[in-house]
Amino acid sequence: MLNSKNTSVVALKLPFNLLPNGLVETTSNYNQIWSDRVRSVLLTSKYERVNRSDFGANLYDGLMGNSSGIGSAEETVVRLVQEAFSAQLIALSLEGVSVDFDVSQGLLDVTVTYKLPNKDVATTRVNSLSILGSNPPSIQAGPYFEGDV
Repeated sequence: MLNSKNTSVVALKLPFNLLPNGLVETTSNYNQIWSDRVRSVLLTSKYERVNRSDFGANLYDGLMGNSSGIGSAEETVVRLVQEAFSAQLIALSLEGVSVDFDVSQGLLDVTVTYKLPNKDVATTRVNSLSILGSNPPSIQAGPYFEGDV
């Protein structure tokens, strides 16, 4: 198990990247490893991974299948994030989910705040979803943040 005292832990850095020397980029940054894990769970749809059909959060399906307006979509996102944390990120304590909708740009931003096993609080901006003008909506990855946003 990954803990703050184990300084020898190395994980693949996400997004997946090959370095000029051909090696895969890795990180030993404790907060980055957990942030990558959070994004991995929340941005994966269920049944997307072979032999791990229950892995993921179905955030996009929850948004796209919701025809009750943006308020209901925000509630759906919060519920799906809570379910993902309680089922798949049990080492973390979810502190809050912020769902912001910018009407003028048609962007939905999701930011989660959680407590790490070492009791530090981390904030990760999960993603941005553009829901203006195209069908299906264009999904754009937002910049990733660690710590305070």
